[in-house]
Amino acid sequence: MPDYVPAHLRAPLASFETALADFRTQRIRLEQREVPDTPAVDAEKLAEAAERPDAPEKLKAVARAVAEGRATWDDVAEGRVEAAPEVRELFAASGPGIVRGMAEAEEEEARLADAEADRQRAARRADEDEEEDFSQRDFLNGGW
Repeated sequence: MPDYVPAHLRAPLASFETALADFRTQRIRLEQREVPDTPAVDAEKLAEAAERPDAPEKLKAVARAVAEGRATWDDVAEGRVEAAPEVRELFAASGPGIVRGMAEAEEEEARLADAEADRQRAARRADEDEEEDFSQRDFLNGGW
């Protein structure tokens, strides 16, 4: 224990440091645990769950949107929150992290699609550059 800590605070500080060490140990053990993959959501089971009398109101709202043709149960199972506002509200009610995670996944998917499109454009440009005839150009005659 450092000398600059007053005597009356040494016992509480030691208790705090012990609790902090225990917390860190538990956190490390938790980080080392493997989390199993969650099973895929079955669209048919979602539809059955929405028909139950004790179904959440948000799920019943999605069922109405499906009945009206504005969304499908596959949209819900796949997490396509843009299908209908009710689907987005259902996911938002499931937890703030779900909607944020889905938005991040959509952004990542769009970023990968953009990167692939850029790669294809660069490949086309490279093909075009290979076909260009540079035999009549030179630096001294203003061909560049």
